Amino acid sequence: MKKFLILALCLIISTCIIGCEDIEDTNGSDTALTTISMEKLSGSSISGSSKSVSTSTSQTRTTITTDHDDIDYDTFIRKGGPSSGIFTLTATGLNKNQKLTITCNSTIESGNIGLILITDDNEIVYEFKTNKKDEFSITASDSEKYLVRLGCESYVGTIELKRSIN
Repeated sequence: MKKFLILALCLIISTCIIGCEDIEDTNGSDTALTTISMEKLSGSSISGSSKSVSTSTSQTRTTITTDHDDIDYDTFIRKGGPSSGIFTLTATGLNKNQKLTITCNSTIESGNIGLILITDDNEIVYEFKTNKKDEFSITASDSEKYLVRLGCESYVGTIELKRSIN
């Protein structure tokens, strides 16, 4: 039993260390993700590492009071890197018939990124275009949560997110 616990602990520690290392950019000037699949990006597991990253946020309207309330932002700006892994950047809770519009402006200095909007059930709703400005709107058919998820491989750059709710 003691050997099993030690083995399990070693496995957990090694998984955390391996999961948080930089992911190499293997496709040169192409900025599309190569190592992180859409299935992984939209999944329930997130893990990543970042160096020299600064973030700026603002919140004028609270939409979530339970899980994800710590990332319930109206604006989110992330600069720097390199960063590798999967991160949930923002979350928004909507009531039935509320309309969410998210404007995403990303620049890529190096590396690869993917930015998606998913439901709280990890269903991909939209894949944002990267290295440019993009905007997407959705009207909730029921009370729902939406998350903006970032996948990155040795990424250095800037991401600006702004949301409006009507």
